[in-house]
Amino acid sequence: MMSSETKFLLHAAELIPGRGRMEGLHETLAEKEGFDRLIGLAAEEGLACFLYQGLKRSGALEKLPLQAIQGLQGLYERTVHFNLRLMYDFKEVLRGLNHEGVRVVLLQGMALLRQIYGGSIGLRPMTDIDLWVRPSQYRLAADLLSEFGYERNRIYPNTFTKGATTLDLHSHLLWADRIRSRRHILQRGQGTIYRETVEIDFEGEKVQVLSPRDQVLYLSLHAFKHNLERLLWLVDIKLLLRRFDSRDWETLIHRATSLGLKRHLGYVLFLTHHLFHLDPPSEALPLLGDRPPGTIIRRLLRRRVAGRRLPGWGPLLLLLPERGIAKKFACILEASLPRPEVLRQVFVEYPELKTWQLYWMRTLQVLGKIRLAMRGL
Repeated sequence: MMSSETKFLLHAAELIPGRGRMEGLHETLAEKEGFDRLIGLAAEEGLACFLYQGLKRSGALEKLPLQAIQGLQGLYERTVHFNLRLMYDFKEVLRGLNHEGVRVVLLQGMALLRQIYGGSIGLRPMTDIDLWVRPSQYRLAADLLSEFGYERNRIYPNTFTKGATTLDLHSHLLWADRIRSRRHILQRGQGTIYRETVEIDFEGEKVQVLSPRDQVLYLSLHAFKHNLERLLWLVDIKLLLRRFDSRDWETLIHRATSLGLKRHLGYVLFLTHHLFHLDPPSEALPLLGDRPPGTIIRRLLRRRVAGRRLPGWGPLLLLLPERGIAKKFACILEASLPRPEVLRQVFVEYPELKTWQLYWMRTLQVLGKIRLAMRGL
């Protein structure tokens, strides 16, 4: 059963939340401990800024205890400041990359600020900037970031940091530069997606972003990769889908089918239905077919709807390719026992371990996940 705090956060997770629902906070969570739980959950789910803005716009913010008001306001102001810093730094990086002819695709939070959040800079928290570049331009892009003063992380070589700003540079949209078998998730090459990116203006500089339909699919896979840990990622998807008309829904379903992601789209639509009461229009439903998620997947998704965390093995199932036993096995095997350089990222606190020791520790870790899986959800 979904907690009252989670239900309230889902009401707050609108660009313009309903006044009545926001004003119901005081009656729903009358005790101070209730406010503390709500704010803690909002921060954990990435929705603290939604909560602050929703309460403020509805006039219900003043009903909170002073400490709660100050805590939410502080989170919001820090988010605004950090996002502005990221935007400024990215504009400088983008100018340099464009000058050298490096064409990058802006992913996730920074792209969504432009696509769905408009001028609400403090509404959508970010921790870094994700960029996707063609493999043929990856080395040049990495060298340029180093020239711009960004230091490459020794353990995570796709990560570049300068001050408080971190850039993640990807050569594969679905992270196959780290776990190579993830390229099997797509039935077609990633070039198909790259060719349909859209050019936008970013503070006077040009940059590419994913088309809305590909954005929905990418964000869904990103959420599954991270085990659906934050409701914020599903709110991003919901806000995109709310803009879709019947034609957009049809093209989304056709796109998911052609890329081999129809099953994954079904997973995320299961979540948007149960969390936000958002469904495709009736005319698009026949295109989805009548294939509900399997029993294990459905239990995983219902667990998240109820506000419970998923087991650590969740991504192994949620990210499996739609077709091909060999491809599915390859994804499970590599995700379980990846290359030594990836294992060093997993066990970063043990840099002195030899390769065989890394695999021994990983084997014990995987066996522990299997035991949890055998206990059921």
